[in-house]
Amino acid sequence: MERKDLLDIPQLPGVYLFKDKKGTPLYVGKAVNLKSRVLSYFASDNLLGPKTKIMVQRAVKLDFIKVDSEIESLLLEADLIRQFKPKYNISLKDDKKYPLIEIYGEKRDNKIFKGIRISRTKRSMTSKYFGPFPDGNTPREVLKILRRAYPYANCSKNKFYLYQKLIRPCLYGKISLCPAPCLKENFDKNAQNIYKIRNLLKSGKTPLTKKMEGDMATASREERFEDAAKIRDLLSRIQYLSQTFTPPVEFIKNPGLESDTRQKELKELKTILNLPKIPNRIEFFDISNISGKHATGSMIVLIKGTPKKDLYKRFKIKTKDSPDDFAMIAEVIKRRFSHNDWDYPDLVVVDGGLGQLSSTVFAFNNIPNYSNISKIPFIGLAKKHEIVIKSNGDQIKLLGTHPALKLLIRGRDEAHRFAKAYFTKLLLKSATSS
Repeated sequence: MERKDLLDIPQLPGVYLFKDKKGTPLYVGKAVNLKSRVLSYFASDNLLGPKTKIMVQRAVKLDFIKVDSEIESLLLEADLIRQFKPKYNISLKDDKKYPLIEIYGEKRDNKIFKGIRISRTKRSMTSKYFGPFPDGNTPREVLKILRRAYPYANCSKNKFYLYQKLIRPCLYGKISLCPAPCLKENFDKNAQNIYKIRNLLKSGKTPLTKKMEGDMATASREERFEDAAKIRDLLSRIQYLSQTFTPPVEFIKNPGLESDTRQKELKELKTILNLPKIPNRIEFFDISNISGKHATGSMIVLIKGTPKKDLYKRFKIKTKDSPDDFAMIAEVIKRRFSHNDWDYPDLVVVDGGLGQLSSTVFAFNNIPNYSNISKIPFIGLAKKHEIVIKSNGDQIKLLGTHPALKLLIRGRDEAHRFAKAYFTKLLLKSATSS
């Protein structure tokens, strides 16, 4: 296998399979960026271990399957290793499974007791599961922090009834990490806190995450950079939890599922927006700031529904130093369309409601070369209810499962992530230099 044969591999998450001359998988691996990961095997022999070097020498073919997220690549890799048991895969041959956070219910005192535990199998149809995680530490760290904000019980039945008889809470109850549901007057409080945790894990957004973002900014300003980094890492783990994913069996049945799904999403988007053609290039814009400070804007690009990271752009806001999202998004749009050397989009998506969209369209209409690009359609995606807003004010409410809405949310969230990453970088840089 030669390096030149690998140049068409996409820079996307997925799973790759090195195969021998008989087509038997020698090794299955996962990657956030398939191209860079696979090319790393051919960068230098000196960087490879002895077994890996032999595997690469034996490999004559490489297959890959594109997926949407890191979670999907993790699950699919595990499934393929269990299916093929490749010679050079050491882990996961023993049917090891990745850890999940399980929210379960069981009967205690003629009521449903809610608890949280880490599990490696989906043992109950009535439980709610979050994950999987690449290691056991991540779910433990997440639950440790959440327990401080929303104390919950995870005791066994024996321990529960023991302290019920003693009419006093256990150690966790005494240090306020458990609401002590073993005492009848506290039983419902435990269920309420677990409900809040479930909503946080499901959406990744609650007052707690907003507080954590504020704490991260404060820690940076006070030059507590280790604290800021810890909060940042925890927030990313919580957002990781809220991702949805396609079961690996679907990718195994159809290795082209990712491309097929993107095409379906784009066709549905063309239909609901009544566009003249399929929007093969879509640009998403977002703003990130705290009270106007260190404000940044982002532009991410989807080509045929797939992120094209080498086309992403970020903007440091120059005109405002106070909270004014409308003016900031207008500045970003003006600066983006001043670049005649960049390809123009088939659709522009703004993170926000009618206010942000109106500011964007007004700025666009006043661009010097407007007459050449006046037919580019603009829409907004309102966060709270995920409502699509057209530039004429019409609103479109889609079901959460609608293919077009899935594409729009995925692009909007990626633009938010990209803007926030730049904002955090500027914030830390400012704190360091002050």
